[in-house]
Order: sequence, then structure tokens, then C-alpha cells
Amino acid sequence: MTRRFVLLCWLALATLAWSLPAAAQTAGTARVRVIHASPDTPPMDLFVDNQPVLRDVPFAVIGDYQDWPAGSHTIAVAPAGQGIAAATASERLDLEAGTAYSLAVVLLNNRNFVQLTDYLTAPPAGKARVRVLHFSPDAPGADVEVINGPKLAQNVAFGTASPYQTVDATAYDLRLVTSGNNTVIVQLPATTLNAGTIYDAVAIGRLAAIQVELASFTPSASAAQSAPQLMPNVGATSNTNALLVLGLLTMLAGFALRRRAA
Repeated sequence: MTRRFVLLCWLALATLAWSLPAAAQTAGTARVRVIHASPDTPPMDLFVDNQPVLRDVPFAVIGDYQDWPAGSHTIAVAPAGQGIAAATASERLDLEAGTAYSLAVVLLNNRNFVQLTDYLTAPPAGKARVRVLHFSPDAPGADVEVINGPKLAQNVAFGTASPYQTVDATAYDLRLVTSGNNTVIVQLPATTLNAGTIYDAVAIGRLAAIQVELASFTPSASAAQSAPQLMPNVGATSNTNALLVLGLLTMLAGFALRRRAA
């Protein structure tokens, strides 16, 4: 075996080693956004597998997306600064690779956490995408409607989310009303929905002091790749790279053997 052949083999193996980690990293993570939706709970720390992930999160805060390892994990919350030993609730959480989630801490109505799957693919040109999340524990089922216009969500119950709606990007006068009798819960005048942006209208707090937080997310190219609907075929890509490199090694081996036989 010639020194040149050995060198070419090392170069080919280096190419294979370079191509696989990026695919493995994409395939091995999920995106998670935490919502503090428990009106009776003071600022909290959140732990994943006994390790602190978020600290001193106040009520009604909707966090940014973070990359978490896919798989099954134990999540727990504790009063801020008191450590995992003071955890008031814990639960197993399953995360699928390449999927985005909203994780609401509710600690009410016999529920500790609510896990929702998020759709982070960019809306069509000139459009926005919106849904409603209901985390007001004593509020009835609710609709969101455009004043003098259509409903964007209907009969959304506590701990659930409405389907996403794709709408024109413009300003809307919205209101949250009770399902069935249209009693106004809260007005949302001049709510601007920008093109290319995904919105969650999060109803939070007890009915007497209910508030609607409008969380927005603008997908980038990398975020779109992380969304489940546009998840790249990572396995096929990595397998293709491996086959190409192995084919190159086979060709080089054949070339070296012919040289030696000549």
C-alpha cells in the first residue's frame, strides 16, 4: 500500500467524519419554549434532569426557544433560588428530534405542565400565522374573533391551543369572547400581525385579571429546517455521504492494487 493511498484514505475518512456530526446534531435536538402560566406561583426555576435550565422566571413570561436534547427527560420547577430539593412539581417529558414545543407550567386543575407542538415553518408571502393558547384556569371556553369579522379560533378550552390560522398581514381589532354567547372577556384593538411571522395569543391569569400576551416568532432558514413539517432527511443525507466516501475508498483501493499488480 503506497503512502499516497494511505493519505487519500485519511482525507476520505476526514470528509466522512466532517459530514456526520452536523446531521447528528440536527437529528438529536428539539426546540422548547417555556411559558410561566401559573398565576398562584411566584418566580420559579426550571430544571431538566436535575440541572437548572431557567432561573427566576416570573409569571406570564413567555420564553425564547431553546435547543434541548431529544428523548425522555424529567422536568421540575421550584421557587426561584431554592434548588431542585424544593421542587413543587415534576414530570416526564418526551421530546421528538426536529420538533418544536411550547411547555406551559400551569400547576392548576390537576395539571402541572402542558406540552404543545409548535409549527415553525414560515407562512406564505404576505401572510401571518396565528393561534390561541388558553391558560386561564377559571375562564370558560373562548373564541377569538375579528370585530365585525370572522372568528380566528373557536371553543378553545383551558390547557389547549387552537389550530393555526393563516391570515393577511395587517392590523386587526380582535376580542376574546366566551364560546356560545359571545360575552366579551378582553379587547385586543389594533393588533398588528406582520408578514412572515407566527403568533401565539396566550390567554393567561385568572378571569378577573386575565391578560392576553402576544408572542411572536419569525422563522429563519435554520428555524424552518427545525420545524417538523420541513425536517430535512438527515438520515438519507448522512447515508449518502457515507456511501460516497466508501465508494471513493473502493476506487482508490482498486487503483492501488492494479498499480501493485502491474
